[in-house]
Amino acid sequence: MNLIPNFVRNAAASLAVKSQGLYEATRPSGYYDSTPDFNLSHDEMIDLADLETMRSAGREIYSNFALVAGAVHERATTATGQHWLPIYYGKDAAWGKLATEWLKEYFKVLDARGQPHTFVGNQWTGSKSLDVDGEYFILPLINKATGWPSFQYLDGHAVGSRFINDDDQRFPGLKFTNGIWRTKFGRPVAYRLLADDPADDRIVKAKNIIHVYDPKWFSQGRGVPSIIQGILDWKDVKKFRENTKTAANVFSSLTVVEKNTEGKADTTRDYFRKQATGETNETTGAEKNLVVENYLRGAIRYIKSGGGNDIQAFKYDTPPHQVVTFIDSILRGGFSGMDWPIEQAYDMSGLGTAQVRAITNKCQRSTNRRQHTLNYPAARKIKFALAAAANGGFLPTPPVDWYKWGFAMPPKMTTDAYREAAQDREDYKIGFITMKEIFAKRGEWWVDHIDQAFDEELYFDEKSNETGITVERVRMLTPNGNAVEEKDSQDQKDSAQDKKDSKTKQIKKS
Repeated sequence: MNLIPNFVRNAAASLAVKSQGLYEATRPSGYYDSTPDFNLSHDEMIDLADLETMRSAGREIYSNFALVAGAVHERATTATGQHWLPIYYGKDAAWGKLATEWLKEYFKVLDARGQPHTFVGNQWTGSKSLDVDGEYFILPLINKATGWPSFQYLDGHAVGSRFINDDDQRFPGLKFTNGIWRTKFGRPVAYRLLADDPADDRIVKAKNIIHVYDPKWFSQGRGVPSIIQGILDWKDVKKFRENTKTAANVFSSLTVVEKNTEGKADTTRDYFRKQATGETNETTGAEKNLVVENYLRGAIRYIKSGGGNDIQAFKYDTPPHQVVTFIDSILRGGFSGMDWPIEQAYDMSGLGTAQVRAITNKCQRSTNRRQHTLNYPAARKIKFALAAAANGGFLPTPPVDWYKWGFAMPPKMTTDAYREAAQDREDYKIGFITMKEIFAKRGEWWVDHIDQAFDEELYFDEKSNETGITVERVRMLTPNGNAVEEKDSQDQKDSAQDKKDSKTKQIKKS
C-alpha cells in the first residue's frame, strides 16, 4: 500500500527540478562568481555616488581618448547638423509664417549666456552630453521686465543631493531619489538644483525644468552615459596605448645589444667605453678587440666582438599582431555598446560596397533614435518661447492650433547621393514617394521649396515686364531638360484659332 499521496510526491519532484535550475546560468557553480541580486528598480541599484563615478569616467575617456571623442562628435554632427528648422503644421499659414521667421532669429539668442550658444549649437552639445554624461537639464526663463524668454542649460551634475535628512521630508508622501522627488508612479514632481554654496540650492518644480535623457529601463529616473559599457575597455586600451608609446620611445634610443656572461649593465657600458677609446683591458692587458669598419660614408657599419661576447643590433616589434587584433576586438565591443559602428568612427578601408551600406544604415538608425530623444525638449522650447512671445507682444495672438510644430532634420546619411537622388526621381514619377519625403532626406521642408519656386516665377515675370527682355533669354532649363517654350503672341493665338476653325468646317462638310 502506498502511504505517500500523489500530490506530495509531485510537489517533491517539482522542488527537485526547481533546485537544479532550468537554465544553466541560474545554477550555482564553483567556476563562475555568484550573480549579484539585481531585482531592484534602476534608481535603487544606482545611487548618486554611482552617477558621479560614471560621469567622471565618461568625461575622462571623452577628454583623453581621441577615438571616442571623434565618434561622439560625429554622431552629434549627424543628428543635428545646421538644421532643425522650425515647421508649422497648423492651419493659419499667415501666423505660421510670422512665427517661423521670428523663431529663426530667436534661435540665435535663446541661450541666457548669449553668443556663441545658439539653438542648433546647443542641440549638438546636448547630443554629446547624452553620450558622455547621460543627461542634461534645461531651465526656461522669463525676463520680468521685458517678458523676453530664454533658456539656461545645465550639465548632469547640477541636480543631486546634499545627503541631508530634510530632503526626504520636504515633500511628504513623495520618494526622494538621486536629487528628484517622485510620486509612487515614478512621475517627477521637483528637482534639487545644486549651487556652489549649499545655501543657494534651489527646488524647481518638474513643470519648470526639462530633463533630457534616453532611458533604457522603465524604472530609470536619471540618465546613464551611452559609452558606459565600453568605459573599462577603453581605459584598458588607453593604458596599453600609453605603455606601448613609452616602450617605443625607450626602444628607439637603443642601438646595439651585447650578450655577455656577467649580465651586468655597468660592465657592458664600461666595455663599450674602453673599446671605443682604444684602451686595453686593465686586468689582462689585452688589446682592443672591437673592430668597426665604415662604408658608404658611414651609412653601413660592421661590429665585431671578442672574448666570447655577442653584439647584435637591437630589434623590436611592438605591439605584436596578435595584440593589435585583440585590442581591435575590445574597441569593437565598446563601440557596439554606444550604438555607433567602429568602422564609421575609425576605418572603413577594406570594406565592400554592401558592408559600407549596412554600416551607413546602422548609423542612420542610431541617428534617428538620437533625434527622437532631442525632439521632445526642442518642441517644448518652441512652445515656451512662442507663448512668451505672444504674452510679451512680440507676436500676434496665436491661433487655436499654435502648438503644432515640427523640425526639418539634417540630410540622411548616404553612400551614393547621386544614385539615390536618381532613384528618388523615378519613385516620385510613379507616386511611390512624395515630395515631402524627398526633401526630408535633404534636410529641407518641401513647402519652402514650392514657395521659393513660385517666388522665382513671379520675379522672372516682373523683371521681364520691367526690362522688356523675354524670360527665355535668361531662363534656365526646365526640370525635364527642355528649354522653356516662348509665350504665344496674339498673332500666334489667332492663327492657331483660324486653323482650328478651318478644320472644324471641313469636318462638318464631310
